[in-house]
Amino acid sequence: MLASEFKSAKALGISEVDRRAAIKVLQMLEDGLLKYQGFHPHTGRHDGGLNMSIWIENKHGPLLACAGGWMEAVKKRPLAERTLAKFNDLFHPQECLSHPERFTPDVCAYALRAKLTTGAADWHDAERENEVNPTGHHGDQSDWEECEPAAA
Repeated sequence: MLASEFKSAKALGISEVDRRAAIKVLQMLEDGLLKYQGFHPHTGRHDGGLNMSIWIENKHGPLLACAGGWMEAVKKRPLAERTLAKFNDLFHPQECLSHPERFTPDVCAYALRAKLTTGAADWHDAERENEVNPTGHHGDQSDWEECEPAAA
């Protein structure tokens, strides 16, 4: 992965440090170093990894975080306010709180790569490219109809 294939920090509207953190998280996602991990709110137990519904949780085990939380962990300090604003589409995908299982590492890697390449996190294409249906399960789109509500 070449950093030159991505937009510059200036073009993204963020600092170079935050851009490098985003590239590092992308590399971690693409290398399989971050696995999706559910979170048990009653116990707080988890095995660490990626969960787009949680910014950062590390009180009850290894680090569990969303893409933004992992960027902060990589750079060892909070992201700049400007990055939080410019990357809002990446950090807060629609339905990430209600269906975090849909946001697998592959889906997140696709959206983050799109953000770094085009300036927009394309969650719709990320899910379609990674064949994630509306319930968060992988499979071809012919299975999706079963998940759709019946027409009234």
